[in-house]
Amino acid sequence: MRVSSRLVVVATAGLMLGLTATGSQAATVIDPLVGNEGFLVLVEQDAQFWAHEVEGTVAVGGDLLVGGNFTTLTQSTNPFTIPGDGAPTALIVNGKVDLANSTAGVEMHVTGGGYMKIGDLSGVVVRDTDNNNASALTRLVPADDYNAKPDVEVAVHQPASSVGPTVPLDVAGLFPTYRSISTQLATICPENVTPTNSAGNPLTSPYAPGTRAFVTLTPGEANIWNVSAADLNNVTELTFTNQPTADTPLIVNVDTTGVGGDFAWDSPTLPGVDSLQAPYILWNFPDATSLQHVGGDSLEGTLYAPRADFVDLDPSNIEGAVVVKSLVMGSGRVDGGEVHLFPFAATIECEDVSPTPSPTISGSIIPGPTPSHFPTPSGSVTPSSSGPIPSGSSSSEPVPSPSGPTLPDTGQPVVYIGATSLGLLMAGAAFLIVGRRRRDWSR
Repeated sequence: MRVSSRLVVVATAGLMLGLTATGSQAATVIDPLVGNEGFLVLVEQDAQFWAHEVEGTVAVGGDLLVGGNFTTLTQSTNPFTIPGDGAPTALIVNGKVDLANSTAGVEMHVTGGGYMKIGDLSGVVVRDTDNNNASALTRLVPADDYNAKPDVEVAVHQPASSVGPTVPLDVAGLFPTYRSISTQLATICPENVTPTNSAGNPLTSPYAPGTRAFVTLTPGEANIWNVSAADLNNVTELTFTNQPTADTPLIVNVDTTGVGGDFAWDSPTLPGVDSLQAPYILWNFPDATSLQHVGGDSLEGTLYAPRADFVDLDPSNIEGAVVVKSLVMGSGRVDGGEVHLFPFAATIECEDVSPTPSPTISGSIIPGPTPSHFPTPSGSVTPSSSGPIPSGSSSSEPVPSPSGPTLPDTGQPVVYIGATSLGLLMAGAAFLIVGRRRRDWSR
């Protein structure tokens, strides 16, 4: 995020929102993974794991089914440790681990010394001793037999009482905010990326199959590319003339309305881009309800589809976080890839470039231009940090509109204010400041 002279108000109840005072521009500051507590894979509802591994921590808001031998690790950019525990948590399942419907004989391994936390222990037995009553690695098993299969095992002796039933993180409660953020990225943030061909001429839709696209990023700001699902699937190679960085991230907003929200994706090859750039790329699917990764190269960047049922059938890897409504990794016939620990690590600042409004203390911000492909959201919603999402409601959720007066540039350093319990007091103070400065403007 660029550093400049401005007053920024940060709302901690979900979205990170900011107001700037650079002429007529107001900025929205967004952290797409706000509240994730370092978990790499976040699933609002149910998850199925069939093969391979997640090289990071996993949090599931619904039930977990083990379809094949699978591994998840303790690695995290921000380890989540419950007070009193002897190790960080690597696996959270707010629902139950459905061993009765899991594949016979398979195992899920939680390695690296991490703990598991299960919200509903019905249908399973927690064993931290073997059948000889000797201390052993802790397992979830379908019967009171340490060697019963299928099972979920942690690579450490975790006290059975600490496994559950417990819900240390309300995973589903994060998703109203994630859906709001996903829509904001596609509607509030103005598009400023125009892919070209090898001759430097702008690409025009519809893209031809086999398109080789070239992208030049604007340094020091969020780079937004809005693209239809059909056009994206016709891009076989995406080349950067300058690479994404912490202060020059790329957000790709993929419009799936042309395919009815159901997108089978062959991800493009990204020459010269690897895990060093992956933390600064976000693939955003704001309107997808069904998403399948069916082929292509490794996906460099975070996959952000909080309204979508996601099925990973590509043996290539995802180099970043995964935020989805439901998840199936692999199948009985096809192995999915691995998920590697390179979550999105940039904060996105989108500036409103609408015409200069008259100074106002109404608390509203006139929205900026709507990017092509995406409709302007209507209505408003307050992001919630708790509570499940009713089934079928996620795809039509309205988006909160940032609010607050636009302030003139005072030349003062950045000031961050947590807008939680003192929100009304600060709003009043902001209005007083605006009123005083309005008097200054009239001089």
